[in-house]
Parts: sequence; C-alpha cells; structure tokens
Amino acid sequence: MKKNDFIWHSKKPTKQHNSKIDHSNHAKNHKESSDSEIPIFSMQETEKNNKHQKKFKKSIWTNPILIATVSAVVLGLMIGAITLKFFSNVETTKVETEETSTQAMQQTVTKDEKKELGIQGYALQGGVFKKKNNAKKWAKIYQKKDVETFIWERDKQYYLFIHMVHSKDKAKQLIDKIDDDKIDVFIKKWKIKPSGDTLTSEEREWVDTFEKDWTKAIKEAHSDKKISVKTWETLLSKIPKESKNLKTMKKEVSKTVKILKNQDTKNIDIQLMKLSAIYEAL
Repeated sequence: MKKNDFIWHSKKPTKQHNSKIDHSNHAKNHKESSDSEIPIFSMQETEKNNKHQKKFKKSIWTNPILIATVSAVVLGLMIGAITLKFFSNVETTKVETEETSTQAMQQTVTKDEKKELGIQGYALQGGVFKKKNNAKKWAKIYQKKDVETFIWERDKQYYLFIHMVHSKDKAKQLIDKIDDDKIDVFIKKWKIKPSGDTLTSEEREWVDTFEKDWTKAIKEAHSDKKISVKTWETLLSKIPKESKNLKTMKKEVSKTVKILKNQDTKNIDIQLMKLSAIYEAL
C-alpha cells in the first residue's frame, strides 16, 4: 500500500478490553490513552473521500448555472473580438478613403495647374486654298481694294482671313459694311488650341494672362472702347526672361504695343490674328 493512499483519521483509535476489567480502571486507562495516542491512517476513509471528490467534480460540470455562466463568458469574448475587428476594418476603410480623397484633391490641383489652353473668335474668311501661292495672289487682290488680309496655315490648308471678332453677331455687322463688289466673305468660327506641352510652369502662367488680355482686346477692337496700352506693356514686361518658347511671341507683343501707342488701330484685329497664330504654335 502506497503512502499517498492515506489521509489523517478523524477518530481516536479504540481497543478491545476484557469484560472483566474494572470500570474505574477502564476510565483511567481511557484517559491516559486519549492523552498519549496519535491518529492512525485508514484506507477506508481514503476511498470514501475519493468518491466524495469525484461526486463533487461531477456535480460542478452538470450545474446548469455554471454552464450558463461559462457559455456567456465565451460568447461575450467572441462578440468582443468580432466587434473589435469590425471597428478596426471601419477605421482602416476611413483612412483609405481619406487617402483616396487626398490623392483626388492633389490630382485636381495638378489638373487645374495644367488646364487646357484655348481661345476662340469668329473670322471673316475670304477664301481657303491648298497652295500658299494662290492664297498670296488673292491677298494682293484684296490689298488693291484696300482690304487687309492674314493668311493662316492649318492642316495643310491656307485660310485667307479679313477680320477676327469675338461674336457671330459682330461678324454679321462687319459683313454688312463690306462692299459686295469688292469681296465675297464667309463667317467661320475659329477655335485656337495650342498643345503647350513644352511650356514651363512660369510660361504657362504668362500664357494664361495672354489669353485673357487677347480675348478682351478682340472685343474692344471693333467697339467704342480703346484697347489699353498699359495692359499690353505689362504683358510684355512679364514674359519670362530667356524664355525660348515665347521668343517669337515676345517680338509680336512688342509690335502690338507700338501699334497701340501710335494709335494705328485700323487693322488691329489683323495684328491680333498674328498673335493668336503664334500662340497656336506653342
């Protein structure tokens, strides 16, 4: 029998006595025995307690209150984990959305910085030719009739323009003033769009200003208002120094300033057409 199989006994050991022993001596002997003897080990009590422990363990796991409590704790932990993961995903989505919005805003700013270039007007067209020499011949014919023209080359064709104005109504008014015996003209809407791919940011900024000043000038060319010399002088002074892309434009703007200073505005729209043709080539 192993040592671990024993527990302390809760009762005092008893001895078998002869029935002939005197009861007084028995009481005395019993007292002495109680004071001197120690507990002994009992196998019987060990087995009994083991059965009691097994029964206790079994009763714990069959307790419905305990099962309900443990289930509630486990379920709560699961719900907590799912909720934490959900809000974590929401936060991540929020951050990604903010990043996407930031990128979209940056792309919008970039697009605004490089907005599409373009101006437009209504041309009075005296003819269109496949060969430049033919366009020049007709330009001389119109010049003899005291009508200035400008030859505009586009898409391997040569357009002979007499005037450039800001609206179709204004173009009709000019046609009514032209002597039918001299020339036959048509109204043509004329859009001017340079690519501007080689322009620097500083050059594009100047071109944006040019578009505004040109549009204003083309309206004032055939009106009671005078084109501002100061506006064009300022525009000339703001051309970036040592700019290769705007070198030809600088020369033509300088000519425009001289024309305005000399008040030689009879054919100012012809000069504005020259400017816009150079602008188209940028």
